[in-house]
Formats: sequence, C-alpha cells, structure tokens
Amino acid sequence: MITCTIELYGLSAELAGISEVILELPEKNAGMQELIRALKKRLPELDGIIFKKDEYVLADDQAFNINGQFYSGSDVIMVHDGDRIRLLTAAIGG
Repeated sequence: MITCTIELYGLSAELAGISEVILELPEKNAGMQELIRALKKRLPELDGIIFKKDEYVLADDQAFNINGQFYSGSDVIMVHDGDRIRLLTAAIGG
C-alpha cells in the first residue's frame, strides 16, 4: 500500500470543504490515474470540475505539484509512499 497526503487549494478545497485528505493506493507503482481514481471515490464532488467527467485525468486548468514538480492532465507520474501532493488550480494571468 502507498499512503500519500493530498493538499487541496483554491476551488478543490472550496468544493470538498476540506484542505487535506490522506489516501491509500493499492498499487506499489501507482500513477496519476490511480491517484485520481482514489480522489474521485473519496471526493465525488470534484468529478467534472477538477477532474474530467468519466475520465481519470485532471481538468485542463488543474495541476498536481509533487516535490516541486508540476504535473498536468497528460503527464506521467508515479506516486511514492509518503508523498505530499498539492492539487492546484493553474494560475490565469492577463
């Protein structure tokens, strides 16, 4: 089992009503799809807004930050035991 902590910021925190969730992922080599699958199950209110509806990818304006690296919907990531992962809304400037 992999245990990781997800920190929610911005819209995801507002929708979920919490700022942090601890997840256990069943696979030793868990990636983004497994992470999102677990988050959708735990926080279904994020589906279709933070995550693409009926898919296991981030919405276009969302990103994960793991150890200072940003990952978006098409990136390949691996989650490790003890990771602290931030779920962020991408900054929009003008």
